[in-house]
Amino acid sequence: MSGALNKIVVVDLSVGVSGPFMTKFLADQGATVIKVEPPSGDPSRQLPPFLNNDNPTESSAHFLFLNTDKKSVTVNLESNDGQKILDQLISGADLVVENFSPADADRLKISYDRFSTINPKIILTSITPFGRVGPYRDYQVEDIVIQAMGGMQYMSGGFAQEPMQMAFNQGQLSAGRSALVPTLAALYYQSRTGQGQHVDVSAVASMVMYPPAHIIAYSYSGTVTGRGPLEKNVMDGDFLESQDGWVCLTTGGGNTMEQWAIFFDMPELLAPEFETAALRAQNWEVLDEMFRTALTKWKKHDFMTAVMDQRFVVGVVQTPEEIIQCPQLGERGSMIEITHPVAGSYKYPGAGYLMDGVNPLIGSGCAPLLGQHTQEVLEAAGFNVEEQGRLRDSKVIS
Repeated sequence: MSGALNKIVVVDLSVGVSGPFMTKFLADQGATVIKVEPPSGDPSRQLPPFLNNDNPTESSAHFLFLNTDKKSVTVNLESNDGQKILDQLISGADLVVENFSPADADRLKISYDRFSTINPKIILTSITPFGRVGPYRDYQVEDIVIQAMGGMQYMSGGFAQEPMQMAFNQGQLSAGRSALVPTLAALYYQSRTGQGQHVDVSAVASMVMYPPAHIIAYSYSGTVTGRGPLEKNVMDGDFLESQDGWVCLTTGGGNTMEQWAIFFDMPELLAPEFETAALRAQNWEVLDEMFRTALTKWKKHDFMTAVMDQRFVVGVVQTPEEIIQCPQLGERGSMIEITHPVAGSYKYPGAGYLMDGVNPLIGSGCAPLLGQHTQEVLEAAGFNVEEQGRLRDSKVIS
């Protein structure tokens, strides 16, 4: 068994979250991903938390997760010699990924037109906040702006309250996931025709795809959907506390209030005021108190398995510790232990999928040390020891 992409060579010029998240998927499926970093390193190496405070550059949890299985090469692309190194790497690659601003990409001579003259089959995937085309193309953003402009925050939060930002860099992560599909399609097209192309990905446009129903509703009928329900709905979208944490109950899966009444031995749930979703929302305070009392008898995972075995639909809010120990994820091999020479051994989220005949290679290699593979990669690209020494003396590589 091997990775499905083990013959693909990627030159990864991206930094931060969006591009590295995308190329992580490629590396985990066996692609050779050459991460070209500035001599100071990808800025995400400076993002806390740090797993080794004595060496933060090599132990950022963000960087370690986003860059598993890659090779790190330090190159100063601001120099002519650095550009020559990049040209040589591109000549032997299938794909280049970058997420610079259009202005920085132009300054660093990162363009499909130039790369395709070096390697006609090359694919260039560019991930930018708004895309390479449009009146906002040169605007810069933080993740909160991607979520806001992409419509996600309009749908998040309580009714008649301020919008709510999703935790972490969900806008950039969605851009990385969205960039993966057209890039794989471009690689397939390349394998059939020998032709490359430029894949232009907008983080904001990618975010728009995640809550699409309200866009469709508006374009069809002019209906503007607000944030959250007007009333609390205990059975259809609320969280309740058990002995050791939070659960959510639903009437999904065809589970009627009659079935809940039988399970909890609570005939009072059959009262007329709980007969419909509208009535349950209207009388949510009474229903809330009844279920909270019933759940004091349960630990959350015991409750989940008991009711799910009877084909109810419930959820358990799992902590990071519980996710790592989750028997379902464990059975699928979804949590992988990776050992890093500086940060140590830790559990990482796995691929999230299984494929017959190939092995998602998450966990086969840790994130690289800064410049760890510079000599190896440059030797393969045709730079001898003397040339590398000159480049190192002139601060082009480190």
